[in-house]
Amino acid sequence: PDEGRRATMKKGRRDRSRAEEKDIVEGENAGDDADDDNDDVDEQYHRHHDRKENEILRIFRDLTHPSQIQSLFAAICRLLSASQYTGSYFALDPLECFQESFVLLWKLLEENSAFLPVVMEKCDIIALVRPLLYFLYDCRNDSSKIGLLYSCVFILLRLSSERQFSVALNTEYKGDMNIPPLKFKQGTYADLMILVCQKVVVSSADHLNSMLNGVLTVISNCSPYLTSLSLLSSVKLLNLFELVTKPKFLYGSPQNPNYVVLMLDIFNNLIQYQYYGCPDLVYGIIRRSKTFFALTKMPELVSTKQKQKSEGGGGGKGNSL
Repeated sequence: PDEGRRATMKKGRRDRSRAEEKDIVEGENAGDDADDDNDDVDEQYHRHHDRKENEILRIFRDLTHPSQIQSLFAAICRLLSASQYTGSYFALDPLECFQESFVLLWKLLEENSAFLPVVMEKCDIIALVRPLLYFLYDCRNDSSKIGLLYSCVFILLRLSSERQFSVALNTEYKGDMNIPPLKFKQGTYADLMILVCQKVVVSSADHLNSMLNGVLTVISNCSPYLTSLSLLSSVKLLNLFELVTKPKFLYGSPQNPNYVVLMLDIFNNLIQYQYYGCPDLVYGIIRRSKTFFALTKMPELVSTKQKQKSEGGGGGKGNSL
């Protein structure tokens, strides 16, 4: 009898242990199922949230039909032309959405691969060049509009990578953009762009280095396709060259010699491909030949630093550079 009771007690303990283990396993499985359900809910929420947040961006990417892109481009140009800063020059009823219009245009250029080709082939790109140059000129001295200034430069930089844009700049300028300080009435839009870029560089002392690279790259990209340059724009280009070749500026930073390379590239492209259309530029280069020959006599930046170090470094002549 005692052995029978002990066997019954062991069997009861085994059954209780198995039941507890079963409850534990079922609880863990239920917890895992609940976690999986929560993960599914979170994933669905984030997927839906992301899709909702990027809905406008998806619409931009889906605009591929030429008629849609043409209508959108024309609307953006109208908004820019009717902004408050172009009131007396372009429109009678100024609007205040020019910054939003530039952001929209930039996002279209970056996100929609079909936008720029259609604009270059089927749209009047000069309708965009006019407000771009105006805003670039208008914002040059205002530190509160530095973001708008960079937006104009970046858009011009993106457009200058297309051959059609550079060719369109050869369109005759009719003098209807009344910007009195420029005093420019006859020439092409390429001349106007060079004048505006030169004004931006010489008027923006606080951010000269960052602005100079973008501005000179725009002119360099367009230079092989500019069929002619006026006397005024030729003089402004040579003034820019003298600015970047001054020893004080040239040795001021290791990246400054790159600006000289860009300027020489501009001159080389204009003389090589458009020699007969740029007689004023060729004559100006001959008249200022000493500036070009002086570059061959300037010491290299490395040897100059070594000389300063050997002379005691950090004093006198070293700082004058």
